[in-house]
This record gives sequence, C-alpha cells and structure tokens, in this order.
Amino acid sequence: MNETQETQIEDLPPPTMTQPTKLLSLFIAPIKLMEALKTNPTIFLPLMLIIAINLASILLLADFNQQVLDHTNTILMEHMLDQGLDITPLLPVMDEYGIEPTGVDLNFLLIINSIFAPLILGVIYAFLLWLMTKIARGDATFPMYFSLYIHTAVITTFGTFLSTLLMAQLSTFTDPASLAAFLMPTSNLSSPLFNFLSTITIFSLYSAILTFFALKTFNDFKTKALIIATLAYLIPNLTLTLITSLAFIIV
Repeated sequence: MNETQETQIEDLPPPTMTQPTKLLSLFIAPIKLMEALKTNPTIFLPLMLIIAINLASILLLADFNQQVLDHTNTILMEHMLDQGLDITPLLPVMDEYGIEPTGVDLNFLLIINSIFAPLILGVIYAFLLWLMTKIARGDATFPMYFSLYIHTAVITTFGTFLSTLLMAQLSTFTDPASLAAFLMPTSNLSSPLFNFLSTITIFSLYSAILTFFALKTFNDFKTKALIIATLAYLIPNLTLTLITSLAFIIV
C-alpha cells in the first residue's frame, strides 16, 4: 500500500454507529458513544425506549404510584393542619373536580408526562449545557447535548422504574438507590435535606459521569468538563429540591 492510499484511508470518516449500538455503548463504551453523538446526534430509539419504560411503569405500578401520591398529599395536609391552617375551604373544590383529599387519579397525567417530559426536560438541560459551554468557549452544539440527554435519560428512567419496583416490594417511600436511603432512611418530605439526598442516585451519578465524558469529547475540555458536569448535575437537583420544599414552606 502506497502513501496516497494510506492517506485516503486515514481521511475516511469513521463508520456511523447504529442506534442500537449507541444504546449498548452507554454501558460498555461511553467514550465511543460520545464520539458518535458528536458527529451524528440521534434521539429516536432512546426516546421510544424511555416512553416504553414509562408506560410499563404506569401499567405495572399504577397502584403503588397512587400510594406515593396519596402519601405525599397526606403529609402535606398534615403539615397544613400542624400549622393551624383550615383546609375546609379546599374540600368543596376537591369534591367538584372529583379529587380525593388524599389523592387524585394520576394515570392520565403520568401518560402525558411519559411522552412530553423527556422532550421538555431535554430542551432545558441541553440549553443549560450549551449556555455553559459557550461561556467556557466550547464548540459543542445544542443537538449534541439534546441527544446526550435523551441517551442518558434511558439510564435514569430505567433506574427510576427499578427503584419504584423495589419501593413497592419493600413497602417504602424512600428510593433505595438514593443517598437518602443510606443517610435518612425514614421518608421525610418536609425536609429539604431529605429531598436533595433523594435526587442523588446511583443512576443519576452515572449519567453525570457520562455528561463529563461528553463535555471532554465534544469540546476537548478537561477541568472545565468537570466543573460544567458538576453544575449541570447540581442545578436541576437543587431546583427540584426547592420546588418540593416550597410546598411545605408556603403552607
């Protein structure tokens, strides 16, 4: 083989990774996955898988999901009563809309959530990463980060499904895969610390590691990749903690 042929081979683009291979690479070859997403960001197959997992969760765990909502509403109302608030005016409204004082029928909401939430959250998360990348003078594009989120969401969605399944079997409302299960095993939704620790799970941490690899691959970052990945992990978790805790602070 002469030098011209060798140069032509070197100039050939790398073979395109198929979508099933990309999903498998989430676990066995994350760096190769990030290289593939950099040149060919895709979302169709992982998005369909996320929706399928969510729908399976609704079908298989409908009773427990309702128990979780009832438990949350019960704690919130008990907190309102402890604060000396009168919930009597709320009862006619609940009755008018067919809402139980300790729960609502949430299957329809979960179905809508399973379809649209990954897309909405993906746009927000991708924009956050893109914005921080631009501030750090990186070159990654919004589609790269959107594809990254949808792929990593496969892990967190499946992790949530497994955790909910375990919670139903163990009759607990604390995620067994979260840091809260080890440090604050007794569910306490009124505690901001408990709510924050509940967002830190084995699956979300692995997704954060994948985000770190992506930032390095997409932008050739090093220290910046660690900083941005950490911020991208903490900001959504702290926001979720704030929203959950505000329900108890407001009342």
